[in-house]
Amino acid sequence: MSANLSAFPGRAPRRGRPAARSFLVPVTLAAAVLSACSTAPKPVAEVVARKNQAAEYSKLGDGFLAKRDYASAQRFYEESLRENRAVDNTEGVAISMNSIGRVYLAAGRLDDAEATFREALDYAGPLKNPSFRALALANLGEALYARGDGAAAMEAFQEALPLAARDERTLAVLLHDRAVVYRDQGEWAAAESDLRRAAGINQRLKRLAEYGANLYLLGNIAHKKGNSEAALDLLRQALEADRKAENSAGIAADLEALAVLSRGLGSREDAFHYYRRAFDVFVTLDSAEAALRCAEALAVLAAELGRPEDVRRYREYAARIRSSLDARP
Repeated sequence: MSANLSAFPGRAPRRGRPAARSFLVPVTLAAAVLSACSTAPKPVAEVVARKNQAAEYSKLGDGFLAKRDYASAQRFYEESLRENRAVDNTEGVAISMNSIGRVYLAAGRLDDAEATFREALDYAGPLKNPSFRALALANLGEALYARGDGAAAMEAFQEALPLAARDERTLAVLLHDRAVVYRDQGEWAAAESDLRRAAGINQRLKRLAEYGANLYLLGNIAHKKGNSEAALDLLRQALEADRKAENSAGIAADLEALAVLSRGLGSREDAFHYYRRAFDVFVTLDSAEAALRCAEALAVLAAELGRPEDVRRYREYAARIRSSLDARP
């Protein structure tokens, strides 16, 4: 991490490759399924049971996605998709496809993410509830932004905002996403306005991880404006929210950002302790690149602080992590 504090480390995970799974049905299985089908409608109890099963699979997928276990997350989201398709639950299909797209996005598979979000948007089109379309547009906008197309991303967000007027959860997501674009365009007042509105919604709904993300970005903007003390305060609040939410990825990002800021302010002791805590969390998340950043910074800080054992320890950690990264296919 550079000493000029040009940017905070990002919160969103974008690494790893989930294992691909085929949607094709083997011929023998297809024949068995077709032979068992009839024109009679499915019993209500079966429909409800399969919708509930789909929701349970989706919840399991959410847990694995939070842990960055993309292969497992994708597997459960696809099981959810199958259950929803089996009972023609179009709303559920749209939700499942959005979830699968989020896995692709987190794993850096941008082509797959964009295609999946566009399909989710197509499914959402005929639905009466506009929130489904708003959610797909929000996700599509994130994928477009990840590809570097800020104008197309902003267009998607602007189209989605009125559709989410009665869905505060999606509205808060859209406001945060739009704030990212505003921030990168240097429109800080607009970004802060969106983020404070999103933070108010998320705090009221007790969506602590999302609230932490809002505070993190507000801290980033405060730093860009040259107000490091305000940035530190906002990041400490973000860390508190993420710890309450048990959001490990957010915790690690908050700690690393606090370390970067503390180091830039000359508080090397504070920076060392923040980096060490961030390193510990990144290791548990198997985030090798982030752990390497922290280990390298810790080795330098330890030398500056006269801690030779820590210099040796973190240089060894860094060497082992680099070897591990080099060995990746």
